[in-house]
Amino acid sequence: MRVSVAKIAAAIAGAAVMAAAVLAGTAWYHQSAVQAPLVRAVSRVGGLSQARITPHGHGVIVSLKPGANLAHVYPAVEAAARSATGHPVAVTVEDHPTQAERALMAQMRFVVATGEATGQYITMQQALERQAQAGHLRLAVAMGSAHLYVTLTDASAHRLLQVIDLPKEGGAHAQP
Repeated sequence: MRVSVAKIAAAIAGAAVMAAAVLAGTAWYHQSAVQAPLVRAVSRVGGLSQARITPHGHGVIVSLKPGANLAHVYPAVEAAARSATGHPVAVTVEDHPTQAERALMAQMRFVVATGEATGQYITMQQALERQAQAGHLRLAVAMGSAHLYVTLTDASAHRLLQVIDLPKEGGAHAQP
């Protein structure tokens, strides 16, 4: 039995069209059934100016309004995202820091790591406040049950927003 080249080409073309249709359908479904409801749910959180899906579609990027409290908004975004998807979603907070804020945060990382390792969060916060004052920046630090929230702000209202995961149970214990 002979199969012509034309029949093989038609079969390959048909398979390619079917594969493209399946991929397009999957992308449409993911956009309409997963991404759109996630953005809608997260956008309802107060204090946000914008919410969008990450470029790879595996998380959400949020921008806070000026004056919004990172320690209040971030957990609400996490909860809204989990409610919309049924599982934890990576949340990225968009900020627009200056080079001075980035440099100061790099210096602060050691203090934060030491505070996490020892559980001496009050001492850590005091050291962070001294570093921020020396850099002529305003600092807001808050600690939730799972994260440490750090906001550095300069006189021009540029902000660096950091959400740092705290050790899980069995890690350091808070001490003064």
